[in-house]
Amino acid sequence: MGIGPLQPVAFVGLRFFNQLSAGQVARLQLVEHGLNGAIVSLAGKLFRARGALPARAGERFWAVIDSIAGDRIEVRHISPSPAGSRDVCLPDVARVLGLPGDYETEMVLRELLRWRLPLDKNLIAGLTIRVKDLPASERAAYLAAAGLALSLRLPDEPAAREKVVAYLLGCAGAGPEGRELFNQASLNHPEHGKMLALSINGGESWQGQLFLIMPRSRGLDVSEGPVRLILSLTTTAGEIWVDLGLSGKQLQGKVILPDQQFFPLFSRGKHLLEERLTRAGFTPGSIQVEVSSIGSVAELLVSRAEPERYLPLDIRV
Repeated sequence: MGIGPLQPVAFVGLRFFNQLSAGQVARLQLVEHGLNGAIVSLAGKLFRARGALPARAGERFWAVIDSIAGDRIEVRHISPSPAGSRDVCLPDVARVLGLPGDYETEMVLRELLRWRLPLDKNLIAGLTIRVKDLPASERAAYLAAAGLALSLRLPDEPAAREKVVAYLLGCAGAGPEGRELFNQASLNHPEHGKMLALSINGGESWQGQLFLIMPRSRGLDVSEGPVRLILSLTTTAGEIWVDLGLSGKQLQGKVILPDQQFFPLFSRGKHLLEERLTRAGFTPGSIQVEVSSIGSVAELLVSRAEPERYLPLDIRV
């Protein structure tokens, strides 16, 4: 189906087209049928459309963008979007892209959509092969790290992405190049701004990484919130994660433990942490303690979707 603007494209319209890219999933609405096609709404803008369209005015439907040439957009219909529904079935997306609807393919699709990445068929196929070669316990962490790496503006070479993924996963022998590439790149994701990674050394007792996520609009100025700090500590007891959000002097977050046996100890100790934060001039909010297996900082950055259906995050309507 092809769509084009009703009016000549002005400067604001050009900026809108530059925000779109082939492979994105979008939700459209049929406004009305006409003699020369129909009028549809995409991201609050009206377009003339030709091709396979819903039967009734007002119906919404999902489509994947095939190509953008000038002010013309080619899209492929995925499935209807009933009133009150904001999700798209992953098997329908796989079918339209000509991909197998197996569990591993859906895992890859879900991760790319979580990071608002275009759905490139070759990329999906390659990631699916990689996922199938991994133990089930390592798949979620790998895909999250790959999604974050694909969201970074890295040098246009596969080796750069692989180095960043290896760094994010803490792979043995992953040298400093991955962290350097990570710190030099900007993150192309609307929910996050600048990200920096620092190594910290506790000698033989523990090693760790500190990730600083700062608001996009303020660059390196962290005097104003919200700022997020994620600390990963590798200790003899396992890997412990501390995820803190700071807005002004208000601080809240959670401690994530690798094993249930440490839960009582940390639950009691969080009151001491709150007291120390208060003495340091902060206002502690809710600090939770939970048990979970985290393989990469990328798993903490965007929320998980339901296993069977996905609430798309790349819809601009």
